[in-house]
Amino acid sequence: MNILIVEDDPVNRLVLTFFLEEKSQNVIVAENGKEGLEVFNGKQDFDIIITDIMMPEIDGISMAREIRNGKKHPEIPIIAITAGGFKSSEIPDSPFSRLLSKPISLADLPQKMCELIGQGAIE
Repeated sequence: MNILIVEDDPVNRLVLTFFLEEKSQNVIVAENGKEGLEVFNGKQDFDIIITDIMMPEIDGISMAREIRNGKKHPEIPIIAITAGGFKSSEIPDSPFSRLLSKPISLADLPQKMCELIGQGAIE
């Protein structure tokens, strides 16, 4: 699975990357929404995006909306991870497939990802 992680916090980015790579997933990282859009619109194809919401440059909501309105894979599953206490109902026309509050359960993350992309379990 090709996963794009968009996270401005270096510790969170490292933890997510290490965890998913240990599960034999291909992970590409971006440090903010602007960089996330550049990476997403590049040559690499992704199966899923995991993004923070509150980031510099372009926030996760704006990035996800731009992806949803774009031509390249607008239906891609996007999981938002936030410490801001957001609820899906608080984001009008939420562009996210799933919204998780920090701290997230890494043990549950692979199952949530597989549910969204319709793939068998990540071991």
